[in-house]
Amino acid sequence: MRKLIVLIIPILALYGCGLAQMMTEEGRAERAAYQQAQRERWEQAKQEEEQQRLDNNSATCRGYGFTKGTTSFANCLMQIDRDKAAAARNNALLLMIEDNQNRNEKAASDARCNWDNNYRLYSARCPR
Repeated sequence: MRKLIVLIIPILALYGCGLAQMMTEEGRAERAAYQQAQRERWEQAKQEEEQQRLDNNSATCRGYGFTKGTTSFANCLMQIDRDKAAAARNNALLLMIEDNQNRNEKAASDARCNWDNNYRLYSARCPR
């Protein structure tokens, strides 16, 4: 009986390793397929969003009276893109300025605090 157990345990261990390797390879293939599908969905959504943006901008330029296919229509689309890019830059700058102001306010608040050598607060005028 002992010989049988001693013989079965290594066989089961080797079988388990082979099964784990096969499951890992299958898992890798499934993961790669899933990631590829995610990339394709993302690209499709990006293309649809770009097409929607172009359709909206085209409708705006047609609303201004420009005819599709003319230089003035192309200039109208280009100006809309420039305006939106400038607005995005301005928003980013405003966010940076606001963040900087918040940091400055926190630094000023920290400067009003009194700390001892062990970095323990000993002033009542500092917010906790």
